[in-house]
Amino acid sequence: MIELLEVKQVEGLDCAGALGCVHPHPILDGEYLLFYTPYPPEEKELPYLAKSRDGLRFKEVCKRPLLSLGDWDSHHLADVDVLGPEPWFMYYAGASVNGGKSVSIGVSVGDGRCMWDKKGIALSHGRIATTPTVVKIYDEFIMYYSTRKDNSTFSLNMAVSSDGISFKTVREVLTPYADWNSNGLNHPHVSIFKEKWLVLLFLGYDGQCYSLGYAFFSLEDPGQPYFVSKTPILSNRESIFCRLWRKSNLKRIFNNARLLYAKLGLPCKIKLPFWKGLHIYRSALLTTPDRRVISFNNGISYLYISAYDGILNVPSIGMYKVRIYEPNSLRS
Repeated sequence: MIELLEVKQVEGLDCAGALGCVHPHPILDGEYLLFYTPYPPEEKELPYLAKSRDGLRFKEVCKRPLLSLGDWDSHHLADVDVLGPEPWFMYYAGASVNGGKSVSIGVSVGDGRCMWDKKGIALSHGRIATTPTVVKIYDEFIMYYSTRKDNSTFSLNMAVSSDGISFKTVREVLTPYADWNSNGLNHPHVSIFKEKWLVLLFLGYDGQCYSLGYAFFSLEDPGQPYFVSKTPILSNRESIFCRLWRKSNLKRIFNNARLLYAKLGLPCKIKLPFWKGLHIYRSALLTTPDRRVISFNNGISYLYISAYDGILNVPSIGMYKVRIYEPNSLRS
């Protein structure tokens, strides 16, 4: 069980000309590190890194994207997932739109800060293999990722590797199972909890909005969920005011406001009203570089979320204080 407590919006991120920032991956390594990507549009999606002393107020580390576009990943690099510390691996979804959109999972090796060397494709699965998250258990790298099923809904799969560079798909681990995720599962994030469990966060899509769910896996059996949340822990919080605004005849004003917002360079520099009022997007627990969940003295852990504003439809990143409880003996 994951219990949500208070939440605050993160400040100081450079969205590099995009409308907002998404895909947070937080790591505590002497300081708070936050890997993320500017978005939208897709063309702005490249990995960036910021640091902080308190986990809320960040400043840029590298003043530039951590990776650049290539041949097979010539359109955008999204869904950054980082694993360390010796060596540091960065996994991402690399997209090309030549001859139709295709997405594969790429891997880079680096110093955990600004220096990264792209190693190529870590995994392909049909035309779409995306949203990777990786953990090392004993001597094996375990990757969870999403791909489209035949009916175009996303499911979560597992792949394995001995070197962290080249992965092979093993099995499908989670498919849509409830109304709130009936149209697909994606954007997983995996971490190790109490040296016994893997906590897998994921998004469920019902055709209208995204919600955040989770599953527990035993470290001894990472391919079989032990416990899966029946209901989301975080879902659409759209107010009646936001809903009426988006569906009113003010759509032209709404679109113009978004354009002006971007041209003024305001993304991520002001706190938006209803900042998590539309969609909940990729979310990740604060961990050590090797993916152990950080639990402070009071039993509090930090959950970083990306969410969409209910007025301007602009994404930003926030941080929840949470408590995590081990699953009981009942499977769900």
